[in-house]
Amino acid sequence: MDIEKKQPLSLETSREQILEMPAQEALDAIISHPKAGALVKSFSAQDLYFLIHEIGLDDCLPILSLASTRQWQYLMDVDIWKNDRVDQKAMVTWMDHMLAADPERLVKWMATVETDLLEMWMYENVSVLFLEHDQDPSELPEGYFTLDGAIYVKIKDSELTEDKNLPDLEDMTREILKVMAEMDYTYFHKMMFELHGVIPSETEENLFRIRNVRLAERGFTPPHEAAAIYQKLDAEDLAHRPKKILESQDGPGYAQPFLSNHFAKGENRFSQSLDAVDDPDIARLIQSEFAALCNQVIAADKVKLHSREDLQQFVKKTSGYLNMGLEEIREKTGEAPSAAIRNHPLTEIFQAGFGLALSLKFKAQKWRRESWFQKNGLPLSFWDEDRLGVLGGLLLDKPLVYDNYQSGALYRDFSSRKDVEDCQKILDGIIALDDLFAHMDCLQSLPDSKKINCENLLLTPWANDLLGNGSVCEPLSLDGLKAFFKELFDPAEHIIRDSMKHKFLEWLALQTGKSPEKIGRTWGQALTGLFESIEEQYGQVRPDSLDPRYIFSIMLA
Repeated sequence: MDIEKKQPLSLETSREQILEMPAQEALDAIISHPKAGALVKSFSAQDLYFLIHEIGLDDCLPILSLASTRQWQYLMDVDIWKNDRVDQKAMVTWMDHMLAADPERLVKWMATVETDLLEMWMYENVSVLFLEHDQDPSELPEGYFTLDGAIYVKIKDSELTEDKNLPDLEDMTREILKVMAEMDYTYFHKMMFELHGVIPSETEENLFRIRNVRLAERGFTPPHEAAAIYQKLDAEDLAHRPKKILESQDGPGYAQPFLSNHFAKGENRFSQSLDAVDDPDIARLIQSEFAALCNQVIAADKVKLHSREDLQQFVKKTSGYLNMGLEEIREKTGEAPSAAIRNHPLTEIFQAGFGLALSLKFKAQKWRRESWFQKNGLPLSFWDEDRLGVLGGLLLDKPLVYDNYQSGALYRDFSSRKDVEDCQKILDGIIALDDLFAHMDCLQSLPDSKKINCENLLLTPWANDLLGNGSVCEPLSLDGLKAFFKELFDPAEHIIRDSMKHKFLEWLALQTGKSPEKIGRTWGQALTGLFESIEEQYGQVRPDSLDPRYIFSIMLA
C-alpha cells in the first residue's frame, strides 16, 4: 500500500524534473525511465506538446509511441487547424509520424474515433476506382495502385505531392490502407466505397465544432469567445458578483499542466497569494483555473505556440494582469490578494487588471479625436521618441507599455499599477502640452510638419523672442542657438536657470492670455518634464560644442 501511494509522487517528481531539462536531456530521461510508458501518459497533453516540438518530431517517435490516444488527439487538435480549416500539410506531417510510431493504433483510432477526419482526408487526396469483374486493369489510367485487385487508388496531384519537405504521400497512403485492410477488410471496402458521398464542407464544419468543444474543456475557447477576456471590469463591481465555488470535478478529467504554473512563480502578487493558500486541494484548483486562463488568453490572441519560451511569455502576460487586478482590488475594496483569488474567478481578476490599461487607452483615444495636433494634421511623431512610444503603445488594439528595450523588447505588456501610473503621467503631460499649443497665439500658422516636434515648436518662438526676433516659428542660425543656450543654462550647475524659467512663464502668459500662476497650475508639470528633457539632452554640452546634427529641440536653419 505504501508503494502504491508513493508511485504517483515519483512520476510527478520525474515529470516536473524532465520539463525543466533541455530538450535532448529530457528525451534521454524519458526513454531511460523504468516506467517510460506511464511517465509519458502522466504528462498533461499541453506540456507534452511543447516538449515534443522542442525535441523535434523526428526524434520523438519513441515518445509518440508511448503517448496515449487522448494525448494524440490534443496534438492533432492544436496543430492541424488553421482557423476553421484543416491544414493538410500539418495533418500529413502528424499522420506520418504517428504512423511510424504505432501504425495499427493510428489506423484503429482514426477508423473508430476520427472516422470523419480520415474520410475527409482520403476524399481530398485520393481518387478511387472499382474494377469491374470483366475489366482489364491495363485499361485503367496510369498512377493507380491496388491492394486487393478490386479497389484501385491514386494520389491526387496537389501541393502536398509537390512539397519536397513533406513525406511521400503515396507511400504513406499505401501504408495506411494496407494496415486498414489487414485489420478489417470489410471496413476498408466500405470506406473506399463511401468516399464518393463525402461532403467536405459539412464534414469539416462538424469536425471543427467537435474539436472546439474538446479544446474548450482545456480553456481554449474559440477566438471570438476567448476575446471576452479583454473586456473591462471595474474592481468595485467584483463585490456585487457571485463568489466562485472551488470544488473538484467528478471523473478523471485532464492531467494538470505543470509548465504554466511553474512559469507563474516569481515576485508577483498572484504567485505570493497562491503560495499563501494553505489548503492543497484549493491550491490545485486555482492552479488548474490559472492554466485554463492562460489558454484562453492564447486563444484570444490567435497564436500558435511551439516552445516553452513561447508559453512563458503568455504566462508572464497573464500573471501580470492578475497582479494588476489584485493590486486594484486591494486598493479599491481592501480585499487581500490571498482572499481575492479564492473568492473571484481569475478571469474577472484579469479583466480588472486589464481594465486599467484599457481605461488609459480609451482616454488616449478620446483626447486624440479632439486634440489640437490631430486637427492640425500633425503625425504622431510630433511628440518625439519617448512620448510617441508611450502614446503609440496606448493606441494599439491591446495597449502595451513602451519599454524601449529595457527588458529586451520595444513594447511589453502591463504588469503592475505602477506601469499604468507611469504611462498616465506621460499621457497627462502630452494632453497638457497639446492644450497649451491650442492657446498660443504664435501658433496660428505652422511651419512644415516634417520639421516640427513638440519641443522645438514650443522653444523656437521663445528663443526667437529672447533674441529680439519676435515670437516666430523661424529656424535659428547656429550662432543664434549658441546665444540662446548661453542664456538658458547655468554653466556651473548645467541646469536651466530659474530666471529663464520665470521668463518662459511670462512669455507664455503673453501668448495664452493666462497669468503665470494659472499657467503653472495648469501646465506646470508638463513644462517641468520639458525642462528636465532639455537639461538631460544638452545640460552637459558647452554652447560652442553644439552640433546641429544632434539638435532636435530647436528649429535650425
